[in-house]
Amino acid sequence: MEGAAMLQRIEAAPGDDAARAVYADWLQERGDPRGAFIAMQLTRGLRPSSAAEWRREFDLLVEHGTKWLDPIGQLLIAPVFERGFLAECAVTDAPTWAIDSRLWATVERLHLAAPDTVALAALVRSPQLRALELVSELGPTVMTELCRHPAPRPRRLRFLRSSPELLKLVLRPPPQVREVEFELPVQPTEVAALLRGPCAAQLERLEVSCNGARLSFTGDDGELNALTVSGFRRSDAEAVAETILKLPRMAQLTLAAGAGPSEALARLLGHRGTPPVLTPALAPRRTA
Repeated sequence: MEGAAMLQRIEAAPGDDAARAVYADWLQERGDPRGAFIAMQLTRGLRPSSAAEWRREFDLLVEHGTKWLDPIGQLLIAPVFERGFLAECAVTDAPTWAIDSRLWATVERLHLAAPDTVALAALVRSPQLRALELVSELGPTVMTELCRHPAPRPRRLRFLRSSPELLKLVLRPPPQVREVEFELPVQPTEVAALLRGPCAAQLERLEVSCNGARLSFTGDDGELNALTVSGFRRSDAEAVAETILKLPRMAQLTLAAGAGPSEALARLLGHRGTPPVLTPALAPRRTA
């Protein structure tokens, strides 16, 4: 099997590390430094790398990384290699010539640093991105195109901002999407609308920031019915309690913000008839 056929095998099945190892061996037999780079990154998945291995890997990337990313490297910010191939990057543009590049085949996490355009949506929907799991920094245009033209991937969407237009689109996300995250604050009424909307029957996880807390909703069988509350301070407990009381009742409520904040929130919720089902910070410790 020649190098081109080996690459095609990797591109067709990005999760197959055996195919990557075969290609690494083939390259090393021919004195190609890319082979050593792939092999070192694959080995890291089996055992921790030594300082010398880290340094060697870094030196190879500095010396050859630009070549390995050609021709799309000029469009990328902070590219990350994993298991020897491009796995994560931010993209600054999506010209037509770049959308069909074979280098996208191993990308798992894509961050959109380009203007919110139909062209950018075409990249996200490209069949070349067959390993894609996460797209972040979406705008309304890209989200609209994903809803209009569903693709097998991505399963996970991350928004760095919210707007009425985006929230309306998230209510009915593309059918392949199973996880949605909002990094900037969302209003309690908007969270409640998402939990009562069609998306709740499709999603396996919804994570939002709201009133000083990080709210992570999970579930299965078509219902988001478990909530983990984290990232809030004791001074935020009153606002967080008000938020939780405005939401549909959860089958399981977990407080994970440390003993002090969790205790304060647990007392507030208990007094208002919604005691947490599970509070790890407050659970009694088992003795041997």
